[in-house]
Order: sequence, then C-alpha cells, then structure tokens
Amino acid sequence: MSRGTMENTHRWLWLSILAFAAFGWTFGSVGVQQLEVNDDLKPLVPRKEENERDAFIAGLLEKMTPEELVMQLHLTFGDSVVGPDFSQLNSLFPQATRYAPIGIIHDWYPLSPPPNSNSSPPPIPNFYNTVQSLNLNLSLSTPPFSSHTPIPFMQLGECLHGVGSFKQSMFPSPIGLAASWDEDLVWRVGRAVGSEARSVGIHACLCPVLDLGKEVRWGRVQEAWGEDLHLTTTLGVAFSLGLSKNASHSSPDAVIPVVKHFVGHGSPSGGINAAPYSGSGQREYMQEFFRPFKAVLGRGGGRGVMMAYHEFDSVPAHINPFFYDALNEWGFDGFVMADDNGMVMLQQRHSVSSGPADTISQWFNAGGGVQFYDFGLDLYVNTILSLLSNNTLSLSTLQSRARGVLNVKWDLGLFDSLLKGDSSSAPSSALASASSSSPASAPASSNSNSSLFIPPTIHYSPLNTQHAPLTLEAARKAIVLLENRDGVLPIRVGNDNDNDISRIALIGPFGDILNYGDYSGSWGASPVPSPEDSEGRAGTLREGILGYLRGGSGSRDAERNGVDLVTSAGANTWLYNAQYGIPAYLLSPPPSASSSSASSSTPSESTTTGDTPASTSANANANPSPNPNADLPTSHGLLGTYYASTDFTGQPIFSRVEAPNRDWGLYPPYGFNDAGESVILPSNNFSVIWEGEVEVPVFFVNNNSSDDTSSNDLNEINGFIGVAVGPNTTARLFLDDTLVASSSYPPFSTSPSSTFKSGTLLGNIPSLQFSIVNGTLSPPGAGRFKFEGGRRYKVRIEYQTWNLAVKLENVNSVNSQVGFWWNLVEQGGGEEAADQNGSGLSLPVRKAVELAKTSDLIILAVGANWNSDGESGDRGTLGLSVNQTELADAIFDLGIPVVLVLQGGRPFAIPQYYAKAAAVLNAFFPGQSGGQAIADVLFGAFNPGGRITLSVPYDVGSLPVYYNYHSTRHALNYTDVESFPYYYFGYGLSYTTFSTSNFNASSTGGSRTFASGETITFRVSVRNEGDMAGSYVAQVYLLARVSSIVRPLRQLVAFKRVYLEAGESQDVSMTLDVDEFLPIVNRKYEWELEMGDYTFALMENGGPLASTAVRVTMTCVG
Repeated sequence: MSRGTMENTHRWLWLSILAFAAFGWTFGSVGVQQLEVNDDLKPLVPRKEENERDAFIAGLLEKMTPEELVMQLHLTFGDSVVGPDFSQLNSLFPQATRYAPIGIIHDWYPLSPPPNSNSSPPPIPNFYNTVQSLNLNLSLSTPPFSSHTPIPFMQLGECLHGVGSFKQSMFPSPIGLAASWDEDLVWRVGRAVGSEARSVGIHACLCPVLDLGKEVRWGRVQEAWGEDLHLTTTLGVAFSLGLSKNASHSSPDAVIPVVKHFVGHGSPSGGINAAPYSGSGQREYMQEFFRPFKAVLGRGGGRGVMMAYHEFDSVPAHINPFFYDALNEWGFDGFVMADDNGMVMLQQRHSVSSGPADTISQWFNAGGGVQFYDFGLDLYVNTILSLLSNNTLSLSTLQSRARGVLNVKWDLGLFDSLLKGDSSSAPSSALASASSSSPASAPASSNSNSSLFIPPTIHYSPLNTQHAPLTLEAARKAIVLLENRDGVLPIRVGNDNDNDISRIALIGPFGDILNYGDYSGSWGASPVPSPEDSEGRAGTLREGILGYLRGGSGSRDAERNGVDLVTSAGANTWLYNAQYGIPAYLLSPPPSASSSSASSSTPSESTTTGDTPASTSANANANPSPNPNADLPTSHGLLGTYYASTDFTGQPIFSRVEAPNRDWGLYPPYGFNDAGESVILPSNNFSVIWEGEVEVPVFFVNNNSSDDTSSNDLNEINGFIGVAVGPNTTARLFLDDTLVASSSYPPFSTSPSSTFKSGTLLGNIPSLQFSIVNGTLSPPGAGRFKFEGGRRYKVRIEYQTWNLAVKLENVNSVNSQVGFWWNLVEQGGGEEAADQNGSGLSLPVRKAVELAKTSDLIILAVGANWNSDGESGDRGTLGLSVNQTELADAIFDLGIPVVLVLQGGRPFAIPQYYAKAAAVLNAFFPGQSGGQAIADVLFGAFNPGGRITLSVPYDVGSLPVYYNYHSTRHALNYTDVESFPYYYFGYGLSYTTFSTSNFNASSTGGSRTFASGETITFRVSVRNEGDMAGSYVAQVYLLARVSSIVRPLRQLVAFKRVYLEAGESQDVSMTLDVDEFLPIVNRKYEWELEMGDYTFALMENGGPLASTAVRVTMTCVG
C-alpha cells in the first residue's frame, strides 16, 4: 500500500481516536492499572524495519512547510498553551500554533485527576490527551498541514531522580544511586521513573547526566554517577534501559532518555558551572568522556542528546565539530537539543556569534536541532525563514534536523495508531470539539494501550504508592559507612542496649528536614510525601529515630525503649535564616477530620475582613505536652478545605489531609467528594483553609523531679514560623487562635503588600552577596515565635491566590505555591543569656552544646542542600558552611561519642571530623524515604554496603583527587596537606566482614587470552564471615601496563554488588566487553587494542593502599 493510500484509508480512524482521546478517558468503570517495575524484559527487536521508518519520515518531510519544520525544533513552554483561565482551558493554543502545530512541549507536567466511574460529578478531561487532540485536530483540519499525516507532539520532562512535577516519587540523587553500585537497583529505579513520567504524558526524560564528576567543586556533580567512566557507563546504561523499558520505546510506559551534557561538562575550570574544560585534552574526551554517551546511545535506549554549555579547545560545545563528528561516527539518528539558553550564550558569553541570525545559522549548520527557550517564537521562525531565503541555511539541513525529532516520535510509537490500520474503533460521526473544556461522550476503543494517549487505566498516584518501598530500598543501599570505630554502630536500644545509652542527642540542621537535592522544589525539600505514599517510612531523620525509640522501625505508638531523644538544629543549613518545610509527621488534622469530604463550616466574617482570627471547630489541646512518651498522630497533615472563591465564601468543593508544602502546577487543585469521585476547582483563583495541630519536637527532657529553670529554657526555642507563598498570593497563619505571621497581606488595598507581586518564597541558590546582606535577617513573611518543645499548637492557615498572568519560561512555571515552614535555630529572645563560660560560641551553638552534653551519644546531622549544592551552587571550599563548622567543632570538643551523618551532593573535605568521629555515614541526597533509611542503618535494621563514587579530598587545595590518576600526579606530596584523597573511590565499610577466594578470569576465546570482539568473564567466590546479613562490592581493576601512552595506575573494569546472609557464600561473575573498554587512543589519535599482557586485580577500592595481590594476567592476542 502506498503511503498516500494508507493515509487516506485510515484518516477516518484519526477522527474516532481524537474524539475518544480527548474525552473518552473518563468513560466507564475502570480500575487503575499498576505498572510492574520488576518486569522480566529482554531487549526487543525493532517493531518495524528501519527502512520503513526512513521511507515514511522522508515522505513526511517532503510535504512539511518550513514553518512546520521549525515547530518540530522549537520547545513550546507549557503555559504558552494552557493559559491562566481554566474556564477557557488551553485558550492560548491558537497563539502557540500560529505558525504550525506544536512539535515539542516542556515544563508542563499535566497531572490530571483520576477518571471518574460515572457522570456525576461531570467527568474531567485528561489534560494531556486534550492538548494532543487539539494539536492533531489542527493538522487534520487546516491546510497545508492536512496534506500529510498529522504529527503528534512530544512532551519533555525533567526526571533526574524522579519526575519533575515534584508530586511523584523522589529517589536518591544520581550520586547517591551510584553509591549503591547496584546495576539492578538502578535499572528498577529507572523503570519506576519512566513509568511515572509516561503516566502524565512525558515521552522523553532529560536524563541521565553522563558527565564524569572529576571536578567536585562543581555544583552539579550530584547529578553525575561519579568520577569513573566504567561505573558511569554501566549505571547510566542501566538507568536508561529502565527508563526506556529495555529500549522498547513504543511501550505505553517507556520514555526516551535524553543524555546530557554532551560532552565533558563535569570538568569545568575551578568548578564554575559552564566554565571552560580543565582536563588533559582530546584523548581524555575520546577515552573517557565519550564512552558513557556512546554506550547509552548505542545499547541503552538513548535517543536524544543535550549539548553542554562549556567550551572545549576554545570552541563552544553547542557548535563544536569534534562533538558532532562523534555522534555521526556512532550513527546517531535521534535529535540534538540545546541546553536552556545555550544558543544565546554563543553570542552573549562565548562571543562567537554576532546576533540571532548568526547564532541560529551556526547552530543548525554545526548539527544542532531543538532550541531550548533561546528565542521567542516569532523571532525564531522569521529568522530561520530569512536564513532559508538567503541560502545561509539550506532546506535540506533544516529537514535533516527535524528528521531526528520525527525518528524519535516514530520510535515512541506515536504514529502507530494511524499506520497499523486498527479498524476496531468505530468511526465518529463528527470530530468532537477538542477546544471545549467540557468532555463529550465518545465510543470506547480498543486503542487504550496506544502510546499516543494516556489510557484511562493509568494514573500517576497509584504508581507513587507502588514505588514508595523502592524509594526506601534505594536510599538504604546508597548509604556509605565511612567509619565505625569500636563498633559504635549499629546503635542498640531496649534489651540489646549493652552500651548503657539512656539519651541520644540529635544535633544539626539536617536532623529534621527533607533533603532531596536539586530539581526538587524549594531547597530540594518538596514535596512533602502524602500520607498514603509514606506510610511507615520516615522522611526526616528524627522521625526515623523516633520509630526505633518508640518500639521499632516504622512503629510510632509502641512503648519507648527507655532512651530519650533531645534535639537541636544549632545552625542553619547555609549562611542565612532559611524557611524549612514542616514535616508531615508533626502535623495532625482536627480529630473529626475526614479526608474525603469537605468541611461543613465556613470562615467567619472576621476571618476574611480583618486580622482578628476566626474560631474553628477543632478541639485543639493548647496545653504544654513535652512528654516524649506521647504517641505520634496516625494521620499526618492538616485538613485543607478548598473553595472556588478567593475569599472562603460559598460551599467548599472538597477537603483533604495534606502537608501544605506544595504547588499545583498549571492547573487548579483537585480532590475527591464523599463518593470518592474526582472534583476539581473551576479556576486557578481559589482559597484554602488548613486546620489542625503542629507538634513541636522535644528539645530537652528534664528527668529530675526538681524544678529547673535552665532546663525549661533548654526546651524552648526562639525562632521563626510562617507560610511562604508565590506571586499574587497571600496567606495568614494563626497559632492557638492568634495571628502570628502573614505573607503578602493585604493583597488588594490602597497600600498592598510589597511582596504580593513577587511572593515570599526564598530562592534555591542565593548569591554570596545575598548571604552577606541577609545572613541574620528574618526570612520573608516570618513571625517571631517562642516554641515550647513537645507542645501542640492549634493551626489555622488562610490562603488566597489569584492567577493573574500567563507564566513565563525560566521565570515561573507554576501558578500557585505554598510552604508552611519554621526555623528552629535559636534567635534569642531579646535578652540573650550571657556567655558565662566565655566560650565565644554563638547563641544557637551554645544551646545545642548544652543539650548535647547531657547525652550518652550524639548524632550530628550536617551537610548541604540545594542552597549550596546544585546548579550554580559551585563552591570554592569543600568544608561545612561556617556556621555548621562552629557547631561541629563545639560538639566534638565535648568528648562524647559522635556519629557523623552527612547529607549533600559532593564530598566534604573535613578530615578533622573523620578522624574524631566514632562513626561516619554519608547519605548524599537520599530522597523521600531518606530519614527512614538512615535510621535503619543507625539501628541495624539494614547493613550499609554503599561505596563512594567521588574520592574525598583532604582539602580543596589538593584537587583533583580522582583515583585513576597517572603516576606523576602523586609522585610527590604537598608540604602542608596530603595530596592523596582521605577516602578513595570504591571505599566503604560494613557491619560484617567478607572473604574472597578463587578469583579467576577467562574469555570467550580462551582461558588466559582474549581478542577483539570477545568478552572477558571474571569470577570470584565471596563469603559473609560475620553474623549479620550484608553486601559486598566485588571490584576488578586493570593495573597500569607498558603502553604507547601513559595509562592510569588503576582503572575499574568490572564490579558487582552481592547480598549475602550471615555465613552464606556465593560465586560472583562479572563481564568486560573487550572492544568497549580496553582499546586506547594511540599517539596518532587512532583507536588501538594493544597486544600483550593485561593484569587485572580484585581490590577493595581504587586507592593505592588497597592490595593488588589477588590478580590474574591475561594476554591480548588480536
């Protein structure tokens, strides 16, 4: 059948599919399918022959107008389609498609309500399906687009360690996942992220980051998989295969990995983001930097490439021919895209172009494709048309760049509904109006598994719940035990308490906050997981510890084990007073609250017209309750009552129990009525009242019967509390019926709040100047408050928001935000207590020390979050922040055993603390179940087995310290600090011990020889010699050999993490693809597999002190 005949024959199918897709997902009584993560999959053969795809795409390109081609290479911002008025849903679609249908859309994350099983209340259209239908309908009905097959758009999304909606599962950051050294775990996390992304219509995820983290001052090193090419390649491929469901891209739960940043972005000069490359040249690129990208694009399912910001050899990466030649050599036929504003940087920073026309010309002619918010649509389209007319850009070049996008859409199966000739769907008598905001009835279709639309059986929320245990498993397996002197860990409580521990002090700013890492909401600490997604799993470390002191992991209502827990932040996470989201476990709704029905009460007049707090129906206990024996609430969060009005008037639409730390994306909030059916607010202008109680953590417990005024003071904190809001929003906070803080209030008056248009949420990466100027100031919207430890306060939050404007890319990509926060760092009450001992310590540190010195064991939780570690969070030092350093010094000076718990996105050069600590854990950015995971390791429910992937330096001045160095790098030492790392790549301890035996190797061609095209298999027997289950990471390194070029002293070539019960043995096999990892780039810059002997050693880590005695030598024979 000819292409034209096929299109005409099946055009009627599109009419049926479009009508059903836009509205039919609310049809029928259906359950929500839960996608399996642990599928037993094998890489699939292509669905269609490549020549069929190429012929189809070639014919399509011939019929596409230049404007259509340009739209395939333009990233449309989500709100450029959706618009601010939900009653006119997708009102900006005509403007967004004024030149041609949409090709790619980003920063959208259309989290639709789940479909209802009946027509009351009115069904809600699937947001993604509606826009896809609009786009295809435009193609079908509008010449000249109707001359060819309609082209679906492709949605991109951030998925670094969870989908970028920040309302789906949050896993450890890549540097944490890499520390697991667990290929299977990484695959399963990728599978979970991919299925969650596709559940909201995302086709391509902007990940994984395959930059080698060889410069740890770089803020984005947390996004990398470590400093090593083999580990990065192996885990990058595993994650990508998980995302893409083993490269079965057309599966309805698979996505396209878009690898980044191509290439060498992880070695910027001085660690400054986008600074010029600081490595050793072209050979390093070919032998190290290219290899992970080639592997993921070749066998990992990668189909997109994002270029890097930096320059190599004085040529920016976006237009560097060396990089594009590599892609062409590999036969890459997917799409290439710029990084955000990366094209504009060619003119404004790199100064290699003279203006937009020159920039765009260089971009396309070099090999680039999709722009990323670089130029407005009018300028972009008209400039390209001008370049075509003056022959600066050829039509064939533009078609070639669009071909990559269309190839990927084919691979995704977006054309399948037309091309497969599915006649089982009855034709529609008329195409339903896809621009209507009210769904129309449509016939059911057997096409519910199509990759083009989201079927009614799929919704993101059940997937969150399904994947929650995996977030805990990943966080546990990512933790690295760096020190454990005298077996202080695991901590033993109850009947196992042989260390006579009666009190534990949890000290430090990371003791009771969430810490996900960058691209995870405000300060990498949102969203707060909903109760159903976190039941039995602690988000914060304090919550996790309480689970054990109250009877065991996850138990929050059992009798305590006779161990008190006292708590003090002691310092901020960085150099200013921040807004820390209040964890959900400390929030409880009113006793009579129902999460499935709206409150029958409405605010009194005083609530909406003045500052006098309104009464509530909640019977809150306002009396002090500092007893740490008190049971924690079983339902976490406040009761939020949602109104369609902005002034709390009218009947509430729905209510639900939640932590008010979130945003609602580009759509109004939705909830459920009494019957459990989805209901959504009719507008982005709305109001909410949250009610319930907040329980303040117990700071100090006085076990003496006598009244001790100083002890009472220790159980109080003078801090801040407030509700942070986005632009065009206001909030007021009442505690015990007293107004204590307001944000951007009043909104509309003769003297409106100065922050109403900007909001009161602090940014994620403040400048150094910000910290200097604002370091001691109150956070925006803060109320000063004296917190009494253990007390429960009645809470009422009144929140009003107006969506007054279209959102702008790189400015604001959500309509409304809210953050219920506090800051429990002691600020003083106006008459601060004198420093009687003359310690010179700051007030918050003095108070932390007074608490800590009453304990038998101190858990010191310090590190970094997204206000210092993240994109543009580059650092010139690698210690703790100044305030945390003061705290740590004072705590270690007490002489009480200290368990140092680190979180953050890069190594910490703090040898003074590593040497003093009784034990040290590094949890990196651990994700939504991080607190539970750390507590499980501290108390022995899980035996840590992670290994570091970024070598830890003694001092920032000794950088670089990556393990696979050339011998002259450390032939001499510095005269003032060690040039060697403190901890080497691959290092990590366990609570048990292991032995290895029978290490040997063979290839597919011989027992002691190998050749090109063969695979080497390493084998070793591993035995758990201890009395506790644990894991061991077998690591095989190629040792330096005589070569035509200088080789590293050690290079990882194989690894495997194995889990063993006490006393169990296992034979472990690891493979090495000879052609992928053993050839070198010789002096002529040609690839060569050198002949001769290769010695492989089984080592504990990549450091020079690790023994190389267990080794095997093999000979390359061809």
